[in-house]
Parts: sequence; structure tokens; C-alpha cells
Amino acid sequence: MPPKPPTTLPTGRRWNIREVANHFGTSVDTVSRWIEEGELRAVNVASTSSKIPRYSITDADIEAFTKRRQTKTAV
Repeated sequence: MPPKPPTTLPTGRRWNIREVANHFGTSVDTVSRWIEEGELRAVNVASTSSKIPRYSITDADIEAFTKRRQTKTAV
């Protein structure tokens, strides 16, 4: 089971799922899967009454995700 995301947001730029998808040239569904599987760290910033998640991803999380993926392909 993937680790639970943190409840507080770190400082710095925050990306939404669509921006991350555009950055990596992939679909919103793929980015959502990365988050659900714990590959990409994100914080759900949707209201507690919302049934639809609204994720926020930091520059640091994008950088860490990119480094992990580069390491996987290099092995």
C-alpha cells in the first residue's frame, strides 16, 4: 500500500495534475495512477466534503520523481 501523503504543503511552486501531465507529455490518467501507486508524491487539497481529489505537487516532488525514473531506466 502506498504511503499516505503529508497533510501540509511544503513551500515552493505547486503543480496540478494537468500541468504535470503536460510537463511529462502524458495523460492526466497516467499522472493520477502514479500518485495512487505512490510513485509521485502529492497532497490532496480538495475540501473534506469533496469526493473528487484535487492534487498539488511541488517542484521537489517532481524532481524526486524524475530522478527515481531516470535511475530505474539506467539499471
